[in-house]
Amino acid sequence: MIIFIGLRGSGKSTLGRALADSLERPFLDLDEDVERVAKTTIAQLMKKSIEEFRKIEHECLERTILGAPESLILAVGGGAAVQAENVRFFQFGVNIYLTCPVALIAKRIAANPGTRPPLTAEDPVSEIVQLNRQRMRTYQKLADITVSTDATIPEALAEVIKKLELYKISERMRFARIAGAAE
Repeated sequence: MIIFIGLRGSGKSTLGRALADSLERPFLDLDEDVERVAKTTIAQLMKKSIEEFRKIEHECLERTILGAPESLILAVGGGAAVQAENVRFFQFGVNIYLTCPVALIAKRIAANPGTRPPLTAEDPVSEIVQLNRQRMRTYQKLADITVSTDATIPEALAEVIKKLELYKISERMRFARIAGAAE
């Protein structure tokens, strides 16, 4: 399983769909799954209760991670990876952390107003800076691969594919060393 993590607006859903199309693999956007289960939008759910949103998000993530095919490409919400009860699920996949300049994330979020309510009382740029500061260390710990999404989608997709190939090679070498040491 390949799991995209990072701040909202970093390109997880867009790049996840592009990778799934390129590799002919199934794709799931966890936010869309949450909306399907909750029968409402994330914006409405979060306005009603952030706790309820996180509970449904956790349940959807758990069901997906434990029951989905290994070939799945998954994009999770920006906060899903940093919730303590969810961190253990990220051991089951190759985690791709998408980074992006704050100004570009703010521009992307502004292009889709109303999809997510603010998480703080800060202006959008300050909120992104604050969330990035709070979450970056966890994203970095979970990341198997890090990719910047300040380029075009085709350029970022090419970088993801290249880094996935290198990751697979390094994992095969690591397992070969482990197997050799066990003999």
